[in-house]
Amino acid sequence: MPEVKKIPFDATQITRYARTHTDDRYKSSSLKVMGPSFMTWDEDGSAGRFTINYEEVIYVVEGEITLTFHPEDAEPEVITAVPGDVVTITAGSNLDYTGTKGSKMFVVFSPLNWEELLDSGNG
Repeated sequence: MPEVKKIPFDATQITRYARTHTDDRYKSSSLKVMGPSFMTWDEDGSAGRFTINYEEVIYVVEGEITLTFHPEDAEPEVITAVPGDVVTITAGSNLDYTGTKGSKMFVVFSPLNWEELLDSGNG
């Protein structure tokens, strides 16, 4: 059955990391394909380097976010994004997310079940 749902802030959906935290709104959504989340920097620096196995769209809400892409057999590419900028990332990208304290981005990733796909050998 189709559904429209407002997802308010819920402190139980916060996941803390070394320099950042995420507000994982997808945990209380009924979405099956896309995962909405916010990432906020609690201090300056890198959130880590990852190879993402899903597509991602980033909208910068506050501050400054720097994405350093590390393609195979090529020099790293650096993109700096500020409020209002949208960045798209394809699956398989190897990148480092860096932000200044207080920076915040809204992220939507797809597919939502990317971890299950890896576990089943389909990702």
